Amino acid sequence: VGLMNDRTRLYLDISIGLADYPGCGTDVQELISAADAAMYDEKKTRPRTSTTAPPENPTSTPA
Repeated sequence: VGLMNDRTRLYLDISIGLADYPGCGTDVQELISAADAAMYDEKKTRPRTSTTAPPENPTSTPA
């Protein structure tokens, strides 16, 4: 996303991982871990896209 303020141009990127309940976990820490892993897996393989954590692999380790 590009933003312009006076004469300064800023470019922003965001990274968000998604995990569904209860498929990816049943408590907050499991869901955060699954969403984090999904985000890092996607950033590693396909930058600038989105993905959701698969229920069958909620505990993969970020790179």
